[in-house]
Order: sequence, then structure tokens, then C-alpha cells
Amino acid sequence: MTQSTSDLPKGIYDDGSEPNISASFIQHSDLRLVPKVKAVLSNESFKKLQNSFLGHIIKIEAKSLKFLGKLFHYIMMRRLKTKGNNLWFRIASQPTRFSMREFFLSTGIQCEQLDIDQRRKGDPYSWTKRKDLTLKKLQAYLFGNPEAPPGEDEKLCLAAVILTEAILMTPNSTQSIPSSRLETASDFEAYTSLAWGKEAYNVLATSIRRMDANTWARGQYEVKGFPLALLIWALSVVPLFGSKFAIEVKTIVGDPNQHSHLVMPQIDEDFNEVVNVVIKGYRMTMEEWIRGSISVAKGGQGQKRRVRDPHVQEPPKKN
Repeated sequence: MTQSTSDLPKGIYDDGSEPNISASFIQHSDLRLVPKVKAVLSNESFKKLQNSFLGHIIKIEAKSLKFLGKLFHYIMMRRLKTKGNNLWFRIASQPTRFSMREFFLSTGIQCEQLDIDQRRKGDPYSWTKRKDLTLKKLQAYLFGNPEAPPGEDEKLCLAAVILTEAILMTPNSTQSIPSSRLETASDFEAYTSLAWGKEAYNVLATSIRRMDANTWARGQYEVKGFPLALLIWALSVVPLFGSKFAIEVKTIVGDPNQHSHLVMPQIDEDFNEVVNVVIKGYRMTMEEWIRGSISVAKGGQGQKRRVRDPHVQEPPKKN
């Protein structure tokens, strides 16, 4: 039996050396729009929203979940600098993944397009063709008193776009909405069949990957997308964070094949080896992260085995 060494990805800080730095941040995701939308729609139209992917957002809003800034900042400081589209964090010395799979399992928002007829029925609404369309303008049209108020079908489409943009994509209220996100906005069924969870995850993951120690050194930073999804996941899978709002979500512990097609391939081969060992039950230590590598043994049919029995490594207590 031979041993091999797999290098570990660097973190923003070394394990256990995360500074006690506070920072305020800006996040634009606004669940308060759900009751506003409900107030202007008919019961039938609002039920259509509930039966679409937006129903998951409506359920989250009904739970009155609060965005926990300190917890979000705690997690950000423990991000691992891995390659690829999956986000990895080091929690209690264990690598913990937040990918599109975990986004879907945490929120229920579809990450794959539904199989329906995408052909537009009727002429598109004029606002879907505007290059300068912003959330502020959309909300004024739906919630204000325009000279030509929209009909119920158009209200439903406006409501779907407003909730999607304001909660999942979260551009600044005066920032123009990309025309590519409005191509099917005139057809409620076609619009709500799209893979908005995939789009929302990519917006959030891109925003997070740009963060580093310099981000919060300025005292304030911005996060785009739907960061509450990451907090729902954290509260669900990490006992350290409690279970007040827990929703069962399986990450690398549990059934790794459940919705595994939503996990992008891990580019770093060494880290792939580490993940495989952890899936089998290995518990990593702070010493291994500080050393920057993990030693595993090869034997039998080339399968990697644990060098030592797995054990629970509790996070160190700070004085």
C-alpha cells in the first residue's frame, strides 16, 4: 500500500486565523415586493404565480426569514479559492459545497428549463422591447396609476418579471434590465418555464467569487443575486449555525447522486480526491489545512482509503 498527497485549495484566510472584522454590506434582494404584487393581482393571477417557480419565493417570504448579515460575513471569510463554478467553504475544518444543486435543494427554484411550447401567443408588450427598462419603471407601471393601466394578463407578466428581477437577479433599481432576460416576458407560461434558478445561482456565485480580504477591508461591500438561498442552506446543513429555519439539504454528506447533474465538474483534480475522501466519511483537521495537503493511502483496486479513522474535529475555542 502506497501513500499519495493531495494539495488543498487556499482559503481567503488560514483555518482558525480568520480575523474578527465586521463589515456592513448592501444586498438588493427584496421579498417585501411579494405582498405588494399580491395586492394588485386578482386571486386567479396570484394562484398562477404560486403554481410557477415563483411559488417557492412566495413560500420563503411567508416564513419571514431575516437576512443574517453576521452569518453571511462569517461564511464569506471561510471561502476556499477553488476553480470552477461551485462554491466551497471551510466550516469547522470541513470542506462544504454550495453549488447549483444546493441552490435548487434549498430554494426549489428550477435550474432547468421546463419542456413547454416557447412560441409566443400574440404580440409582445411594448415594455419588453425597451433598452432602458429598469425595476423602478416596471414597478411604477404595475403599482402606479398610469394613463393606460395594464390588463390582468399584462399585470401577471409584470409581476413575474418584477419578482424575478428584484429578488433573484437584484439589479439596482435604476440599472437597465438586460434585453435577453425579457425575450419571453410577454408570455407568462414561457417566461416561468425558463431556468431562472440557474441564472440566479450564477449571479450570486459570480458576486461571491469576486470577494476577498480587500472587499470587507473597505468596511462595506455589495452582494448581488439571492444571498438568502445560501443562508437557508447554511442553517440547514451546518449544526454549528442552528436549525431554526432548517430545510433538509444534502451536500457532500448524504446521497451525492441526488440531482448531481446540477453540480459542475470540479476542475482541480487534487481537490476532487479530497472531496471523494470526505464523502466516504473522512474528517479533516485544522493541521491539514495549515499544512496545505492531505495524505491518503492507495490499495486494492486503486481505491483511496483513509489513513486514519474519521473523527469529529471540533472548531477551536477562541479566548
